[in-house]
Amino acid sequence: VAEVTAALAHAGLNILELESEVGGTQDHPIYIMLLAGYAAGGSAALEPALAPLRLGGIEVRLTAIDALIG
Repeated sequence: VAEVTAALAHAGLNILELESEVGGTQDHPIYIMLLAGYAAGGSAALEPALAPLRLGGIEVRLTAIDALIG
């Protein structure tokens, strides 16, 4: 959690919500984290921060959504 949230926050993501869950199997558990937030630079500003996480073996998916803010 700390590694992912720190990388995204450093890249400009303001985390508004975080949920986590453990899935997979007993032999192969996986940790699932769902974040919702706002980045002034959009998803393009966050992608470079995700590259080192992916190289470290963390599967990361970033999905931008259109939301009414304000």
